[in-house]
Amino acid sequence: MLGVADEEHLALAASQGRALFSCNVADFARLNQSWLSTGRNHAGIILLTDQGTPVGVRIRALTRLAVAFQPEEMRNRLEYLANWLERAPSV
Repeated sequence: MLGVADEEHLALAASQGRALFSCNVADFARLNQSWLSTGRNHAGIILLTDQGTPVGVRIRALTRLAVAFQPEEMRNRLEYLANWLERAPSV
């Protein structure tokens, strides 16, 4: 779906009941607000603010998030993946 508008990506994900994962933080945060204010529903948006996050770390964080929420709990929810990253233990 290269070259397709962000709104269409979100609409497709919503129509399939899938949460959308993106690094495009500003646009999808804005779309989230726009959709919620107009009564449109989506299956969840997960945003990654640090594109330097290694793929394995991303996958582990996405897995933790997927275990934490049932699909209906993700409905219209915006989550930042940074909140699900492993933290080094405090000393």
